[in-house]
Amino acid sequence: MPFADVVASQNEPSELSPSGPYRTLKQAGLVLLCTAWIALGLFGHDPWNFDMLKSGDWIIPQLAGSALPERAPLFYALAAAAASAFQAVLPLHDAARIAIALCLGLTLWLLALTGRELYGPGFRWLPVLIFIGCIGLWDRSHQLSPDLGLLPAFALALYALALSQRRPALAGILLGGAAGVAFLFRGSLGPALIALTALLLPLFKPWRSTRYAGTLALAIVVAAPLIVAWPWALYLRDPVAFSQWFAAQDITRLFGLAPGAPESEPLYYARNLLWFAWPALPLGLWTLWLRSRGFNGGLGDAGVELPAVMSLVLFIVLSAAAEPRATLLLPLLLPLSLLAAAEVDTLKRGYSGALDWFGILTFGLLAALVWGLWIETLVNGLPEPV
Repeated sequence: MPFADVVASQNEPSELSPSGPYRTLKQAGLVLLCTAWIALGLFGHDPWNFDMLKSGDWIIPQLAGSALPERAPLFYALAAAAASAFQAVLPLHDAARIAIALCLGLTLWLLALTGRELYGPGFRWLPVLIFIGCIGLWDRSHQLSPDLGLLPAFALALYALALSQRRPALAGILLGGAAGVAFLFRGSLGPALIALTALLLPLFKPWRSTRYAGTLALAIVVAAPLIVAWPWALYLRDPVAFSQWFAAQDITRLFGLAPGAPESEPLYYARNLLWFAWPALPLGLWTLWLRSRGFNGGLGDAGVELPAVMSLVLFIVLSAAAEPRATLLLPLLLPLSLLAAAEVDTLKRGYSGALDWFGILTFGLLAALVWGLWIETLVNGLPEPV
């Protein structure tokens, strides 16, 4: 059979792989890799100090006996529920960290679904592999922090927005759920960023339709009760605590404009993004450069427009906000990984080889250094300069 006929007869790029008969084993290996990435570093950290499990108060989070009404409760409640469920087999502080595994596993699954929806079945693993390889996740992906809860929320929002082209009703339900969950994990900033992304997408043709307008309307209907329920319960529980939470939502304080608010640092994320989002950022820029030259449908494609819009929204809003923190960049890695996956298979051999060797040498030397330091510490104690 001519090669052109072979190409035409396949439904996805992975069908052309000479290792096709071993695809099941490769899939199992990738699942094992993701499982190892989630599990390694999950346990053995400092004890968990959160008091929600002791107090039984699921409305107002508490830390070291102090109420924290300005913090949304969902991540703390999830950690407390995990601690309660697994305390028979794990120390309490390790059992609580099962919540991290749930968030990370759900994030990877939703990212794979989004990659398949935007680029086809042959691309479902690529954004996942790029995402778990990002340097910014090294020491931040296993922190018991509500910032981590935004990852599955934004991954769900990306999947919903991608799905809106094909199943607008289901997409509206999922988008509303993503906004509501983001609010319950981290407060008003998360749903605001998701909403801004969704409202900007009609600037592009794939989302300029009455079907997408219906998706947004349904998302509002679904998100509204999720966003209203906790503040209302907080108000009924303690009006003073509600006032503290409401004052913390001041948008002028978010952008450093209120008296006594932390100062903004507009270049903080620009300075740190290259290493934080490596290798997703350079691969994403490769996609934009290649598509700008008209390859594979150009820039006017949903697989470019959706992740690009969310990336810009996150980067611009966070850069303007006060009190910058690297953990707030975590959701940005999701759209960047999607953008990077779109054209990673067209990377020139020399570029991909250089990237491969950079990773091998850099991380190999780093691993050797860490192991050497561990052995030295085990034998002679931690060196004083270190």
